[in-house]
Amino acid sequence: MSLTAAGSVLLLGLSSADAQTKLRAANIHGATQPYTLALERWSENVAAATDGEITISVHPSGSIVSNQQDSYSQVKLGTVDATISIAVKDDVPELQLAAFPYAFRNYEDWRAFMDGPEMAAWMEEFREKTGIRILGVQYLGARHFTANKAVLSPDDLDGMKIRAVELPIFLETIRGLGALATPVALQEVLGGLKTGVIDGQENPIPTIYQLRFFDAQDHIMLTGHLLGGDFWMMNDARFQSLTPEQQETLQEEARKAILWGDEYLIQQETDLLAELEANGMTVIGEDDGLDVDAFVEKVRANVWPKLESEIGADALATIEPDTAQ
Repeated sequence: MSLTAAGSVLLLGLSSADAQTKLRAANIHGATQPYTLALERWSENVAAATDGEITISVHPSGSIVSNQQDSYSQVKLGTVDATISIAVKDDVPELQLAAFPYAFRNYEDWRAFMDGPEMAAWMEEFREKTGIRILGVQYLGARHFTANKAVLSPDDLDGMKIRAVELPIFLETIRGLGALATPVALQEVLGGLKTGVIDGQENPIPTIYQLRFFDAQDHIMLTGHLLGGDFWMMNDARFQSLTPEQQETLQEEARKAILWGDEYLIQQETDLLAELEANGMTVIGEDDGLDVDAFVEKVRANVWPKLESEIGADALATIEPDTAQ
Protein backbone atom coordinates (compact mmCIF):
# COMPACT_ATOMS: atom_id res chain seq x y z
CA MET A 1 0.00 0.00 0.00
CA SER A 2 1.32 3.44 -0.90
CA LEU A 3 1.94 6.09 1.71
CA THR A 4 -0.84 8.16 0.14
CA ALA A 5 -3.34 5.30 0.37
CA ALA A 6 -2.28 4.48 3.91
CA GLY A 7 -2.71 8.12 4.89
CA SER A 8 -6.20 8.13 3.39
CA VAL A 9 -7.18 5.05 5.40
CA LEU A 10 -5.83 6.66 8.57
CA LEU A 11 -7.77 9.84 7.93
CA LEU A 12 -10.94 7.88 7.29
CA GLY A 13 -10.41 6.04 10.56
CA LEU A 14 -9.94 9.28 12.45
CA SER A 15 -13.05 10.79 10.87
CA SER A 16 -15.11 7.77 11.89
CA ALA A 17 -13.86 7.93 15.47
CA ASP A 18 -14.37 11.67 15.64
CA ALA A 19 -17.95 11.27 14.36
CA GLN A 20 -18.92 8.95 17.22
CA THR A 21 -20.96 10.62 19.94
CA LYS A 22 -20.57 9.20 23.43
CA LEU A 23 -23.30 10.04 25.93
CA ARG A 24 -23.51 9.27 29.65
CA ALA A 25 -26.80 8.46 31.39
CA ALA A 26 -26.80 8.13 35.18
CA ASN A 27 -29.47 7.45 37.78
CA ILE A 28 -29.91 6.46 41.42
CA HIS A 29 -31.79 3.22 40.76
CA GLY A 30 -30.28 -0.25 40.99
CA ALA A 31 -28.91 -2.13 38.00
CA THR A 32 -31.88 -4.52 37.85
CA GLN A 33 -34.63 -1.98 38.46
CA PRO A 34 -37.05 -1.02 35.63
CA TYR A 35 -35.68 2.52 35.18
CA THR A 36 -32.13 1.28 34.66
CA LEU A 37 -33.26 -1.58 32.42
CA ALA A 38 -35.17 0.91 30.27
CA LEU A 39 -32.07 3.12 29.99
CA GLU A 40 -30.04 0.07 28.97
CA ARG A 41 -32.63 -0.77 26.33
CA TRP A 42 -32.47 2.82 25.05
CA SER A 43 -28.70 2.59 24.87
CA GLU A 44 -28.76 -0.67 22.91
CA ASN A 45 -31.43 0.47 20.47
CA VAL A 46 -29.85 3.86 19.81
CA ALA A 47 -26.51 2.20 19.08
CA ALA A 48 -28.20 -0.21 16.67
CA ALA A 49 -30.30 2.46 14.97
CA THR A 50 -27.29 4.76 14.42
CA ASP A 51 -24.83 2.00 13.47
CA GLY A 52 -22.76 2.90 16.49
CA GLU A 53 -22.58 6.63 15.76
CA ILE A 54 -24.16 7.26 19.17
CA THR A 55 -23.26 5.23 22.24
CA ILE A 56 -24.84 5.72 25.64
CA SER A 57 -23.12 4.41 28.76
CA VAL A 58 -25.49 3.79 31.66
CA HIS A 59 -24.33 4.36 35.26
CA PRO A 60 -26.89 3.13 37.84
CA SER A 61 -27.05 2.77 41.62
CA GLY A 62 -25.94 6.30 42.43
CA SER A 63 -22.43 5.64 41.11
CA ILE A 64 -22.29 9.12 39.56
CA VAL A 65 -25.42 10.94 40.78
CA SER A 66 -26.28 10.76 44.46
CA ASN A 67 -29.97 11.73 44.58
CA GLN A 68 -32.84 13.19 42.56
CA GLN A 69 -31.66 16.78 42.87
CA ASP A 70 -28.06 15.91 42.05
CA SER A 71 -29.25 14.03 38.95
CA TYR A 72 -31.08 17.13 37.75
CA SER A 73 -28.17 19.44 38.58
CA GLN A 74 -25.57 17.37 36.74
CA VAL A 75 -27.68 17.23 33.59
CA LYS A 76 -28.26 20.97 33.78
CA LEU A 77 -24.50 21.55 34.07
CA GLY A 78 -23.79 19.03 31.32
CA THR A 79 -21.48 16.85 33.43
CA VAL A 80 -24.00 14.07 32.77
CA ASP A 81 -25.90 13.99 29.49
CA ALA A 82 -29.08 12.25 30.64
CA THR A 83 -30.82 11.03 33.77
CA ILE A 84 -34.17 10.10 35.27
CA SER A 85 -35.37 12.49 37.98
CA ILE A 86 -38.50 14.05 39.47
CA ALA A 87 -36.70 17.24 40.61
CA VAL A 88 -38.75 19.80 38.69
CA LYS A 89 -40.41 21.86 41.44
CA ASP A 90 -38.25 24.98 41.39
CA ASP A 91 -38.60 25.55 37.65
CA VAL A 92 -42.06 24.40 36.54
CA PRO A 93 -44.00 23.28 39.63
CA GLU A 94 -46.93 22.06 37.52
CA LEU A 95 -44.81 19.13 36.32
CA GLN A 96 -45.13 17.67 39.80
CA LEU A 97 -48.49 16.29 38.69
CA ALA A 98 -46.45 13.40 37.27
CA ALA A 99 -46.25 12.12 40.85
CA PHE A 100 -49.18 13.43 42.87
CA PRO A 101 -51.00 11.75 45.77
CA TYR A 102 -54.33 10.12 44.94
CA ALA A 103 -54.66 11.97 41.63
CA PHE A 104 -55.14 9.09 39.18
CA ARG A 105 -57.17 5.89 39.47
CA ASN A 106 -54.93 3.74 37.33
CA TYR A 107 -52.00 3.62 34.94
CA GLU A 108 -54.16 4.27 31.87
CA ASP A 109 -55.48 7.56 33.27
CA TRP A 110 -51.98 8.56 34.37
CA ARG A 111 -50.40 7.75 30.99
CA ALA A 112 -53.09 9.67 29.08
CA PHE A 113 -52.37 12.76 31.17
CA MET A 114 -48.60 12.38 30.82
CA ASP A 115 -48.96 12.29 27.02
CA GLY A 116 -51.48 15.13 26.95
CA PRO A 117 -51.20 18.76 25.87
CA GLU A 118 -50.84 20.27 29.34
CA MET A 119 -47.76 18.19 30.17
CA ALA A 120 -46.27 18.90 26.73
CA ALA A 121 -46.59 22.65 27.32
CA TRP A 122 -45.03 22.44 30.79
CA MET A 123 -42.17 20.32 29.45
CA GLU A 124 -41.40 22.95 26.82
CA GLU A 125 -41.49 25.67 29.47
CA PHE A 126 -39.08 23.57 31.53
CA ARG A 127 -36.69 23.29 28.57
CA GLU A 128 -36.75 27.04 28.00
CA LYS A 129 -36.09 27.80 31.66
CA THR A 130 -33.48 25.16 32.46
CA GLY A 131 -31.79 24.04 29.26
CA ILE A 132 -33.00 20.50 30.03
CA ARG A 133 -35.08 18.61 27.49
CA ILE A 134 -37.63 16.12 28.85
CA LEU A 135 -37.72 13.07 26.60
CA GLY A 136 -40.70 11.53 28.38
CA VAL A 137 -42.10 10.26 31.67
CA GLN A 138 -41.61 6.65 32.78
CA TYR A 139 -44.05 4.95 35.13
CA LEU A 140 -42.58 4.15 38.53
CA GLY A 141 -45.67 2.41 39.87
CA ALA A 142 -48.00 2.84 42.81
CA ARG A 143 -46.27 3.60 46.10
CA HIS A 144 -47.09 1.62 49.24
CA PHE A 145 -46.05 1.79 52.89
CA THR A 146 -43.98 -0.85 54.68
CA ALA A 147 -43.52 -1.21 58.44
CA ASN A 148 -43.02 -3.77 61.17
CA LYS A 149 -46.67 -3.58 62.13
CA ALA A 150 -50.02 -3.44 60.38
CA VAL A 151 -50.93 0.10 59.34
CA LEU A 152 -54.66 0.02 58.66
CA SER A 153 -55.45 3.73 58.78
CA PRO A 154 -53.54 7.03 58.87
CA ASP A 155 -53.91 7.03 62.66
CA ASP A 156 -51.51 4.09 62.78
CA LEU A 157 -48.79 6.28 61.23
CA ASP A 158 -48.89 8.83 64.06
CA GLY A 159 -45.39 9.38 65.42
CA MET A 160 -43.74 6.92 63.03
CA LYS A 161 -40.55 8.00 61.28
CA ILE A 162 -41.21 7.31 57.60
CA ARG A 163 -38.47 7.73 55.02
CA ALA A 164 -39.36 10.44 52.51
CA VAL A 165 -37.94 11.54 49.19
CA GLU A 166 -36.64 15.05 49.87
CA LEU A 167 -39.11 16.80 47.56
CA PRO A 168 -42.27 18.71 48.61
CA ILE A 169 -44.89 16.29 47.28
CA PHE A 170 -43.38 13.31 49.09
CA LEU A 171 -42.63 15.20 52.29
CA GLU A 172 -46.07 16.80 52.49
CA THR A 173 -47.87 13.53 51.73
CA ILE A 174 -46.19 11.75 54.63
CA ARG A 175 -46.59 14.70 56.99
CA GLY A 176 -50.23 15.12 55.99
CA LEU A 177 -50.90 11.50 56.91
CA GLY A 178 -49.55 12.14 60.41
CA ALA A 179 -46.10 10.54 60.21
CA LEU A 180 -42.68 12.12 60.73
CA ALA A 181 -41.21 12.61 57.24
CA THR A 182 -37.53 11.64 57.44
CA PRO A 183 -35.35 12.21 54.34
CA VAL A 184 -32.91 9.35 53.70
CA ALA A 185 -30.99 8.61 50.49
CA LEU A 186 -32.44 5.60 48.67
CA GLN A 187 -29.21 3.60 49.00
CA GLU A 188 -29.30 4.11 52.80
CA VAL A 189 -32.93 3.13 53.43
CA LEU A 190 -32.31 -0.54 54.23
CA GLY A 191 -29.62 0.37 56.76
CA GLY A 192 -31.87 3.00 58.28
CA LEU A 193 -34.68 0.46 58.69
CA LYS A 194 -32.36 -2.06 60.31
CA THR A 195 -30.90 0.45 62.78
CA GLY A 196 -34.16 2.18 63.64
CA VAL A 197 -33.24 5.53 62.14
CA ILE A 198 -36.58 5.15 60.36
CA ASP A 199 -39.59 3.01 61.27
CA GLY A 200 -40.91 2.54 57.76
CA GLN A 201 -40.78 3.72 54.20
CA GLU A 202 -42.91 3.97 51.05
CA ASN A 203 -41.98 2.89 47.53
CA PRO A 204 -43.33 0.95 44.56
CA ILE A 205 -43.32 -2.85 44.83
CA PRO A 206 -40.33 -3.39 42.48
CA THR A 207 -38.18 -1.01 44.51
CA ILE A 208 -39.21 -2.66 47.78
CA TYR A 209 -38.25 -6.04 46.36
CA GLN A 210 -35.06 -5.10 44.51
CA LEU A 211 -33.63 -3.25 47.50
CA ARG A 212 -34.62 -6.10 49.85
CA PHE A 213 -36.62 -4.02 52.30
CA PHE A 214 -38.21 -7.32 53.33
CA ASP A 215 -34.97 -7.98 55.23
CA ALA A 216 -36.01 -5.26 57.67
CA GLN A 217 -39.80 -4.94 57.33
CA ASP A 218 -42.52 -7.55 57.67
CA HIS A 219 -45.68 -5.72 56.52
CA ILE A 220 -46.60 -4.01 53.26
CA MET A 221 -49.78 -1.94 53.07
CA LEU A 222 -51.29 -1.53 49.60
CA THR A 223 -52.24 2.12 50.06
CA GLY A 224 -51.34 3.11 46.48
CA HIS A 225 -51.15 6.65 47.84
CA LEU A 226 -49.08 8.00 44.99
CA LEU A 227 -49.18 6.70 41.45
CA GLY A 228 -46.63 8.33 39.23
CA GLY A 229 -43.32 8.40 37.46
CA ASP A 230 -40.08 10.25 36.82
CA PHE A 231 -38.82 12.34 33.92
CA TRP A 232 -36.20 11.29 31.38
CA MET A 233 -34.02 14.41 31.21
CA MET A 234 -31.29 15.33 28.71
CA ASN A 235 -29.05 18.35 28.47
CA ASP A 236 -30.67 20.30 25.64
CA ALA A 237 -27.44 21.80 24.30
CA ARG A 238 -26.07 18.28 23.96
CA PHE A 239 -29.28 17.18 22.23
CA GLN A 240 -29.16 20.16 19.86
CA SER A 241 -25.55 19.35 18.93
CA LEU A 242 -26.78 16.19 17.18
CA THR A 243 -28.06 16.03 13.62
CA PRO A 244 -31.85 16.21 13.12
CA GLU A 245 -31.86 12.52 12.22
CA GLN A 246 -29.94 11.63 15.38
CA GLN A 247 -32.26 13.77 17.49
CA GLU A 248 -35.30 11.98 16.05
CA THR A 249 -33.72 8.59 16.72
CA LEU A 250 -32.81 9.51 20.28
CA GLN A 251 -36.33 10.78 21.02
CA GLU A 252 -38.13 7.90 19.33
CA GLU A 253 -36.02 5.23 20.99
CA ALA A 254 -36.53 6.94 24.35
CA ARG A 255 -40.29 6.79 23.83
CA LYS A 256 -40.14 3.09 23.00
CA ALA A 257 -37.88 2.31 25.96
CA ILE A 258 -40.15 4.23 28.33
CA LEU A 259 -43.26 2.32 27.22
CA TRP A 260 -41.34 -0.96 27.46
CA GLY A 261 -40.33 0.02 30.99
CA ASP A 262 -43.94 0.81 31.85
CA GLU A 263 -45.11 -2.63 30.74
CA TYR A 264 -42.25 -4.34 32.53
CA LEU A 265 -43.01 -2.55 35.79
CA ILE A 266 -46.76 -3.21 35.62
CA GLN A 267 -46.02 -6.92 35.33
CA GLN A 268 -43.56 -6.70 38.23
CA GLU A 269 -46.17 -5.07 40.45
CA THR A 270 -48.05 -8.38 40.33
CA ASP A 271 -45.19 -10.86 40.16
CA LEU A 272 -43.02 -9.31 42.86
CA LEU A 273 -45.84 -8.90 45.34
CA ALA A 274 -45.94 -12.70 45.53
CA GLU A 275 -42.17 -12.70 45.98
CA LEU A 276 -42.47 -10.29 48.91
CA GLU A 277 -44.92 -12.69 50.52
CA ALA A 278 -42.54 -15.56 49.89
CA ASN A 279 -39.85 -13.57 51.70
CA GLY A 280 -41.97 -13.22 54.81
CA MET A 281 -43.92 -10.01 54.27
CA THR A 282 -47.58 -9.84 55.23
CA VAL A 283 -49.54 -8.13 52.45
CA ILE A 284 -52.40 -5.97 53.71
CA GLY A 285 -55.09 -4.77 51.34
CA GLU A 286 -58.66 -3.58 51.71
CA ASP A 287 -59.90 -7.14 52.24
CA ASP A 288 -57.55 -7.31 55.24
CA GLY A 289 -58.93 -4.18 56.89
CA LEU A 290 -56.87 -1.49 55.16
CA ASP A 291 -59.01 1.67 55.13
CA VAL A 292 -57.87 3.20 51.83
CA ASP A 293 -60.75 5.69 51.91
CA ALA A 294 -59.37 7.12 55.15
CA PHE A 295 -55.99 7.64 53.49
CA VAL A 296 -57.63 9.35 50.51
CA GLU A 297 -59.72 11.61 52.74
CA LYS A 298 -56.76 12.65 54.87
CA VAL A 299 -54.58 13.38 51.84
CA ARG A 300 -57.33 15.42 50.21
CA ALA A 301 -57.93 17.36 53.44
CA ASN A 302 -54.35 17.91 54.62
CA VAL A 303 -52.08 17.52 51.59
CA TRP A 304 -53.89 18.80 48.53
CA PRO A 305 -54.42 22.36 49.91
CA LYS A 306 -50.68 22.69 50.62
CA LEU A 307 -49.65 21.24 47.29
CA GLU A 308 -52.21 23.34 45.45
CA SER A 309 -50.30 26.39 46.62
CA GLU A 310 -47.16 24.74 45.20
CA ILE A 311 -48.44 23.86 41.74
CA GLY A 312 -51.36 26.26 41.38
CA ALA A 313 -55.11 25.71 41.39
CA ASP A 314 -55.30 25.92 37.59
CA ALA A 315 -52.80 23.08 37.20
CA LEU A 316 -54.60 20.88 39.70
CA ALA A 317 -57.88 21.58 37.91
CA THR A 318 -56.48 20.01 34.73
CA ILE A 319 -56.92 16.57 36.33
CA GLU A 320 -60.29 15.24 35.20
CA PRO A 321 -62.55 14.56 38.20
CA ASP A 322 -63.31 11.02 37.02
CA THR A 323 -59.64 10.09 36.83
CA ALA A 324 -58.93 10.97 40.46
CA GLN A 325 -59.31 8.31 43.11
